[in-house]
Amino acid sequence: MTQQPTYVILPMRFTPKPDPMAAFLEAVGLRRVLTSDSQTFVHFVGLGGEVAVHGPDTEGGTLTEPHTALNLLTVDVAAAANDLATKGVGVDWWDESYGRQGVFRDARGRSVGLNEVQTDTYGYQDHGAVPGGDIVVTAIVYSTDFEADAERFGHFGFRVLPGSDENWTALSAGPRSGVIGLHAPFGRVEPEGSTDAWIELGLETTSPLEVVRDRLLAAGHDAEIVSDENATKVHVTDPDGFHLEIHPYVG
Repeated sequence: MTQQPTYVILPMRFTPKPDPMAAFLEAVGLRRVLTSDSQTFVHFVGLGGEVAVHGPDTEGGTLTEPHTALNLLTVDVAAAANDLATKGVGVDWWDESYGRQGVFRDARGRSVGLNEVQTDTYGYQDHGAVPGGDIVVTAIVYSTDFEADAERFGHFGFRVLPGSDENWTALSAGPRSGVIGLHAPFGRVEPEGSTDAWIELGLETTSPLEVVRDRLLAAGHDAEIVSDENATKVHVTDPDGFHLEIHPYVG
């Protein structure tokens, strides 16, 4: 039996289009776990890693621009904070109505969320989904110091996978954790004034790429398989207008 990792990646997409974005992720192949009664929050699970979609709140909140923030999911935030303190990682945490939440800093001092597995489903529809399917979630982190970032995420059990180079380093804490992909920035500029770890959502599949492409085409998305000197992958644009690549899963 595969041991459950301590931490699982949970990229959270903040979007003004929660319904289309949720439908898109279902078309890709992720499984819906929870949907808030307000329809502004949806939680998905994959074969590895998880994803959340977060729309404007029910009190009339606004969103300046869609973006994806990095979060890690764990079963007990307080216990995690105590353990991480012994490793020199400070976590600020607090109680929410649906569980405890926390935040820590990455190697560059940006905020990364620490979310607790939600057990109180009042106000949510529980779809009963369990990890599975053929999609592994990747959190693409643009990094100027792979060694420092790998060391920081190493405190959470993420280890460097084979096949790394100066432009890409993949980190994993086990089959269920999903992947943190450290990517050379190539001139990418962080949003001005942002203190959060904004990332990009990436996906991998254990199925033939044609299977994922055809699911997206059937749902009305203009997906295509593209090959270049580096890889063959599915290209598609999500409802927020972000370019998304789906690669074969290499483990």
